[in-house]
Amino acid sequence: MTNRNGTADNAQTDIDREEQPGDAVRDIVGGDRIEQQINTGGGAVLQGPVNAARDVIGGDQIIQGDAYFGEAEPEPPSFATLEQFLMNSAVAQPVEEGNGDDPIQLWDYVPIRFHIPGDLDKKAPPGDDLFVAVHKILQRDEATGRLNRLKILADTGGGKTAALNYLQNKQAEKSLKEAEDGSFDDVTIPLFIPLSYLQAGIPFRALIRDAFNRLLEPGGGDDEVAEISIDKVELMLGQRYRFLFLLDGLEDLLSVRASRGLQFLTSFMVANPQHYYVLSSNTTANRKSFGETEDIIMLDDLEEKDVAAILDQRNIGRLNPALKSLLRNRALLKIALKLLKEDASVEHIRSKGQLLRQLSRQRLGYEDFNWESKAPNPDMLELLLEE
Repeated sequence: MTNRNGTADNAQTDIDREEQPGDAVRDIVGGDRIEQQINTGGGAVLQGPVNAARDVIGGDQIIQGDAYFGEAEPEPPSFATLEQFLMNSAVAQPVEEGNGDDPIQLWDYVPIRFHIPGDLDKKAPPGDDLFVAVHKILQRDEATGRLNRLKILADTGGGKTAALNYLQNKQAEKSLKEAEDGSFDDVTIPLFIPLSYLQAGIPFRALIRDAFNRLLEPGGGDDEVAEISIDKVELMLGQRYRFLFLLDGLEDLLSVRASRGLQFLTSFMVANPQHYYVLSSNTTANRKSFGETEDIIMLDDLEEKDVAAILDQRNIGRLNPALKSLLRNRALLKIALKLLKEDASVEHIRSKGQLLRQLSRQRLGYEDFNWESKAPNPDMLELLLEE
């Protein structure tokens, strides 16, 4: 029934419809205004704003039609766009500097250790994988009609961001295999979003757009790969694939100042229950954020054998027992890796404060010191404040 023309603004566009009785009163809803026209029979010629959706009410019949002017209606991202996004998602996680020249992913050396509170508060069995455990919980919630949402909790520097990066990596790999038939129907698309941006007042749909476009390379030889717009975000939310939203830093939204951001996020999740939501939060800042029983996975510290697997024998021999215990925290282990790579002195270190002070001395000693590139990240600063 709809006739879509590429005519310029203010051009006349016919809306095809059945013949209507004479003297019918029609309300024409276009954009943000309502116009009334009196029809004396025959087909009406309508004129209105760009992309106006109109309900034409004639007598006792209601006929709906869309009139489009200018740009065409947005279409969902192409297969090539989604494929490139997933390929880049599978390798996009930041890596740590190892003892040699090659960067490492900690999870390539040791598993991400965790336990599920309430399940006798026991640690996951050996070989149990975080990706598998997360999907078991989300699928159970889906089967019982609950919102598909869980929290991952850890202490400062305990690996929350690394856990979400790991889930993004594994989900992207799995989804690429599932889409080998040339379709993304019923495939899960992982999307990592830092919630600190929502605290800053950026709309959540804009965060989705930016997180997606960050991993695209339009113009790289494939003409079908294109960045998405806010309009396409709306279309993607209603497609047959689902999103796995990996939302990092829920504690950033738990202050009174950021409460509006938490309200926006909660409203979005309730309005889009078909998607999966995994949120990370600091253990000390955690509380029931959504007013209901919440599924939780607790991340555990590394074990001493994990630290030994990441550090070579020469370096593990330089660590005193107190430092070995400290390095079970992932953020502190990252600092030690940097210091050991630079052959800094670590033998005297027995506390978090001493470790961070040594990092500061090492970095401030460089002639080309640049605060933006060498400053400790927020986890490291929080560890220093805890000291």
